[in-house]
Amino acid sequence: MSRLIKYALTFLLWRNYKVLIVTTLLFIFTIVIINMAHSDYLTWAQMQEPVVATGMSFVYKYCAYVALIVGFLVINHYANKRLEAEEAKQKGKGNAVLDKILKAKEKVTTKTKATFSQVKTAKDAAACAKAQVEAEKESRATAKGAPDPFANIRNKSKLRTQAEVILDKKAQVKK
Repeated sequence: MSRLIKYALTFLLWRNYKVLIVTTLLFIFTIVIINMAHSDYLTWAQMQEPVVATGMSFVYKYCAYVALIVGFLVINHYANKRLEAEEAKQKGKGNAVLDKILKAKEKVTTKTKATFSQVKTAKDAAACAKAQVEAEKESRATAKGAPDPFANIRNKSKLRTQAEVILDKKAQVKK
């Protein structure tokens, strides 16, 4: 059982951090190669009869380090941006309720755009507004599939606050 857990964790780490692991290993390997090449050059330069100036070799070595660090950061930055974009796509796919709401909203907007494009007079505008309200009601009914819990509130002619209700009750008691 412990082997299974170990393999599962290894797989998850590899899947999530593959680019970082590979670039880090390449980074370390390249630093070792640069150091080995530089030490070989210094050994060769000391064997030469007129001693060769080795100062520029250090400049080249450190320039290679800087280029390596910049490359490492750029590669990991773009790899992380790509992974974040993929995760954002994945998160949107699993939400069925959100998809229904967005589809209903698209239906309403397409119906509204079609009706507003045909408006020519004030009467047409009023009819268009009614059509928009009906389209929104239809989309709400189809999107939820269940009765609207706020339908009774929408159908009221006047909405009152709790303070207004209390004041009305006090006024009725005084009468």
